[in-house]
Amino acid sequence: MELTTDYNPNLLVTYKVITDGETTYETRKMNELEWDMEQFRKLRKAENNWWGKESQLRNLISDVYQDSPDQETLLQIADIFGIPLTKTIEYIATINVSGTMEVDLTDTYDLSDMLFSNLNVSGYGEVEVLDFDVYSVEEC
Repeated sequence: MELTTDYNPNLLVTYKVITDGETTYETRKMNELEWDMEQFRKLRKAENNWWGKESQLRNLISDVYQDSPDQETLLQIADIFGIPLTKTIEYIATINVSGTMEVDLTDTYDLSDMLFSNLNVSGYGEVEVLDFDVYSVEEC
């Protein structure tokens, strides 16, 4: 089979289309496929532009919501665009922990090391614990 580089806009092309798991085959002219591809490129460009604007809107509403005298309108806009009115905050917390543990009296132990190695601090629900440290340990 010899390949040619001659362009034929009326060349018929058969291609596979999968819709909802069903496979069909369509035949179209090359120039129709080229038109569809150009429309897809324009649509993709418009979609990217829209997503950029949506991101700006999302950031703007999140930034001004708390101090806005018109929170009701911002809430409606956020609802229309599916924008959650949330923000991520960083926190530092001081927690006092007390408890008991068994230690082998015939072995030496370092309470700080044992706590640091065996104490688990984790968040629940919307709270995420990224790190923790053991600063002060006293045996009672």
